Amino acid sequence: MADVLPRVWPLYGAAATMSVGFSAIASSAPVIQHAQGVSDRGLSLAGALASAGAIVGAFVVGTRPVSRRTLVLGLLTLVGTALLGGAIVANDTVLAPWWRVADGVALGACLVACETLLLFTVDAPRRARALAIYSLSTAIGWAVGPWVSSSLVGMAPAGAWPFFLAAVAGGAATATLLVGAPARTALVPPTMATNTPGTPDTTTVSFITVWRRNLVPCFTTLHFGAFQATLLVVFPLHLLQAGAGANAAVSVVGAFAAGACLFTLPNAWLGQRLPTVVVMAGLCVVGGIAVAGVGVLPLVGPQGTVIRTGLAFVVGGTLATLSPLSLLIQVNTNSQALLPRANALYNAHYAVGMLLGPLLLLLLIGHTDTAVVVMTMGCLWVVHAAFVLLFAPPTVTEST
Repeated sequence: MADVLPRVWPLYGAAATMSVGFSAIASSAPVIQHAQGVSDRGLSLAGALASAGAIVGAFVVGTRPVSRRTLVLGLLTLVGTALLGGAIVANDTVLAPWWRVADGVALGACLVACETLLLFTVDAPRRARALAIYSLSTAIGWAVGPWVSSSLVGMAPAGAWPFFLAAVAGGAATATLLVGAPARTALVPPTMATNTPGTPDTTTVSFITVWRRNLVPCFTTLHFGAFQATLLVVFPLHLLQAGAGANAAVSVVGAFAAGACLFTLPNAWLGQRLPTVVVMAGLCVVGGIAVAGVGVLPLVGPQGTVIRTGLAFVVGGTLATLSPLSLLIQVNTNSQALLPRANALYNAHYAVGMLLGPLLLLLLIGHTDTAVVVMTMGCLWVVHAAFVLLFAPPTVTEST
């Protein structure tokens, strides 16, 4: 992989730093607005608007040829959004929810552009590894952003520093992309409007057609988006109700992150060498059983500590590693010309999942206890494994 590193490492750096910026905004804005007296409905509206903006940004980028300039424009939008958001959130609670639309647009645009450029840059034998490292880069950024911004929330001027951090992160990502990529290996994919003789005109393929060919990656990321959005709410709540204590939530999140970091590369390696959908289905089954185990097994006492930490580690090492496999399926299912549209649908489904997850959780929490909710989440992943095998694209297992 050494020969492609000069072209790929700027994308990894940009992915990590832009994730710091986006996660700083996503984690700080609700805390600051809640302290200002914004209602739960207002906070929910802000989250919904951010998700809606991400869908718009993903589709806008996915319908156009993607180049390095596309990603740079998305990153500059992040910088402007962060600076604007800091001013609005600190001084005006009426407009505060609505600026999150721009935040979401920047997020959707940057994700689609970054993933598309990565897939255009790396050849087929190395894509699984490249996608796994990309997923690790974004995961690190999304972990660092909230951790740093949490210590900045209380600093004067009130609420401004986390947004300044996001702006700096967006600027750093832009600089990494522009300075790190030498001119001879510019991160610009081939023109998407060109078609080789004898091949169908991909420029006329509709989003519906692309969606039908990408049901597995789209609905996998939708499912994980909903799962991820509810995980940090329902797991700590269930642990508290089970009497595990406040520190249990911290250990669970840490074990989840550790599992994801340790198994992303090995699972991507398996997905490259075995039928990808079979690996994905197996991870869904193992992860689903582990999630259901959190709702069934005892979680208190020394034995409970080992159980809940081990289960969280397994969940992170399985379900949190599905993203590179989903992207790998897209690569093996779509031509290069269709990858931007496929990535747009992929990220739009993730945003929809992030939006629907908390809404469904609110409906369930009001009618049953958290143990039932957790077991239901686990069973849904086992059902999803059957969906993956049933709707697997025929070209997934073909050599690329």
